[in-house]
Amino acid sequence: MLTKQQSAAGKHSRQGQHWQPPRRQSANQSGSKGRDWLALELQRKGLTFRKARAAVTALFASMREGLRRDKWVETPIGEFEVRSRAQPLERKRFGRKQYLYLQPTVVFKPHPELLGDNRKGHQK
Repeated sequence: MLTKQQSAAGKHSRQGQHWQPPRRQSANQSGSKGRDWLALELQRKGLTFRKARAAVTALFASMREGLRRDKWVETPIGEFEVRSRAQPLERKRFGRKQYLYLQPTVVFKPHPELLGDNRKGHQK
């Protein structure tokens, strides 16, 4: 005979069920692979939702800190570098000179091994 606590816990308990990968799709409908996609892939590898989110957040936080500190981060798939213009961009608009001070941007340069032999102008 079940007690009240056991019967109440049984309604929401999933004990004894096998683990299944998540069925939901990434919230990003544009098709780009961002944080949500990375977290879903980690969940498919066996991590819980919270651990997958924490891992993705920690990855981006460490990369952000490395880019702030060193302006350069190397990963197994390539390098990330912060680049900025040495001089402001000058243009004419409505008959006046306008100076654009563009903010720095992060540029990704993949390792040559990932690009393969089908690159334009690739020589062995």
